Amino acid sequence: MSKNANNIDSLKSRDFYFGTFDSSDDFQRIGIKSVPKETRDAFDKDISRDGVNVKAPNFYRAKTIDELRGDIDTFIDMPLVKNTIDSFDGVLEKIDMGGAFEKARLVATRNKQGIFDFGLASKGLYRPSEYYSQDLADRFPNEFESFNEPSGLVPPDFVKNKKVDGKVYFWYSRSNEDFICQQRQYGVTRALDENPELETEMFGDMLILKKPNKNLRFASTYDKCYLMHKKQGGKAKSVDLYVVQGGLGSTSEKAMILKTMPVLLASQILEEAGIKTRIYATRAYSSGSKYFFFTYPVKNYGQELDWNELALNVGDPRIFRYKTWLSIAGILAKDYPEESWNENNGGFGYGSTLYGGRTMDEVFERYKTFIGEKTVLGDSNKKLVDRTLMLIGGVEDADSLEYANEADANKMILEEFYRIMDTVDFQFNQTEKVADRIIARELENNKTKGTIKTYMNDILKRAYSLPKSGQYASSKSDQEKVFGVLDDKLDKLFNYYQK
Repeated sequence: MSKNANNIDSLKSRDFYFGTFDSSDDFQRIGIKSVPKETRDAFDKDISRDGVNVKAPNFYRAKTIDELRGDIDTFIDMPLVKNTIDSFDGVLEKIDMGGAFEKARLVATRNKQGIFDFGLASKGLYRPSEYYSQDLADRFPNEFESFNEPSGLVPPDFVKNKKVDGKVYFWYSRSNEDFICQQRQYGVTRALDENPELETEMFGDMLILKKPNKNLRFASTYDKCYLMHKKQGGKAKSVDLYVVQGGLGSTSEKAMILKTMPVLLASQILEEAGIKTRIYATRAYSSGSKYFFFTYPVKNYGQELDWNELALNVGDPRIFRYKTWLSIAGILAKDYPEESWNENNGGFGYGSTLYGGRTMDEVFERYKTFIGEKTVLGDSNKKLVDRTLMLIGGVEDADSLEYANEADANKMILEEFYRIMDTVDFQFNQTEKVADRIIARELENNKTKGTIKTYMNDILKRAYSLPKSGQYASSKSDQEKVFGVLDDKLDKLFNYYQK
């Protein structure tokens, strides 16, 4: 037991309700289908048919209740997303990690977890074939129904061919009857079924479309068409980053997006250094003596950041204030049927959102124990990182970002970014070298040595503090391991200060 660790046992007598899901679709599918009718009715009672919430006109940001209930696959304000991306690039230019996370060299690989590179694939690009018989489609439209392909398409394994006078002929034999097939680029038949007006042309002996189409398929003989950052040596490194969804009733989608910036910046820098990152959207809130923490990934290892997907799940009021809350209501009713859920005890998915501080730290640490104990995890969650490499972040005071000037907003974003990155730096690198980097950077920011010392001590204590009692307390083995690392790093810092 470490005397240096923060005391994060203040919630040991409270109740916790946790859940993790494979994706946003998984979260909503499981949750919404389980919502009791009376709960759904209660959700809808304050929404008129024109989508105006009686309590706050801009609360849901939907024009109709049907919009909230329907599929929402595009962020409500895409120009805002573009402006955020532009500011993202501007903030990146100001970042200096002192060489802690240098860019790893990109290498070509067959590993599909990498980023697909069309330039590499184009070295051996070709059009895969499909084989179509109009006669077969007319007379035996269901011949290959089980293959889930358009009528008239013959699976390649059933197609015979013969070259005569330099021309290749294709056919399908059925009951001693031959059906002549036309060679087409894979996807042409389905595209023409959807739109018969599409223009076609011949490419050698193959029928192709004159213009690109979503149904068309290309392939490459060059199999190393994915890019990954080359490992720097040692074991592969991974970090899980969590960001809190939504905001207060008055918080706009702009502020919701901006508060996530430190996490996104951290993800980009780490990925460029060859450290894989996974980003989780997190609904974290309290209601009375109950605490709730539900997560699902919006970016997995090896994936590029999808800004629309991220914005939808962390900053779109229609998702956060309706679908997320409704989903949680269903999940709680399904997983904890013995409880009597209502809007006053957190069962409707809303309550007091947790944004940071000691309370968030404790809830998050107990959630880590829950994840470690959970026996069944979806495909997106199967790889578990060390609990000290699970980090939650984001600007705590989201509303302040909305009204701050660009310089002040960037300052708040960068301060939280460096806290995340310095925490990771302490995990992977020598304590003394990390201290050198932090002191050099913060002295340039006119911080005193005493302030910097306190900052580094606080980072370590926050990263290596565990709940020791109550629901989802950490195990004795985790405590011994984590507190041992904390004491070792603080001892090294103490000796460093003496020098």
